[in-house]
Order: sequence, then structure tokens, then C-alpha cells
Amino acid sequence: MLRHLPPPRREILVATYFHGRTTSEAARLLGLTRDEARRRLYQAMRDLSEMVGHEETAAGWRRARRHPATTH
Repeated sequence: MLRHLPPPRREILVATYFHGRTTSEAARLLGLTRDEARRRLYQAMRDLSEMVGHEETAAGWRRARRHPATTH
């Protein structure tokens, strides 16, 4: 599903959720303002929600961000 996101939205999502960076860290890494990074992240989550057709997806992403799964 991620490949269907526009690259700017995919980049911020990967940086924050898959690489564990904060929005501010991802913004610096990608050369964005914090507000632009937050906007792109919101848009990416909204797009994914629409792709799966589930209203709770954005809330689930927020929960996952607060309690990331650990890999051992």
C-alpha cells in the first residue's frame, strides 16, 4: 500500500513510523518545516485510511506511534 502514496507522503511516513523518528527529526532530515512534516504525515495517514476504507486507521496509527512494537 505504501507504494501507492505520493513520494513526499511516503517519505515522512517511513521516517516516522518505520525508522522511529519524531516529526521534528523527520522534518530536519527531509528539509521540511515541522508544520509541513505534520501536514504530510496527516495526509499520508488519511490516504492510507481511504485505501483500506476504515475510519479508525488514523487513530490506530497514532496508538501504534505511542506504543511501537519492539523487535528482538
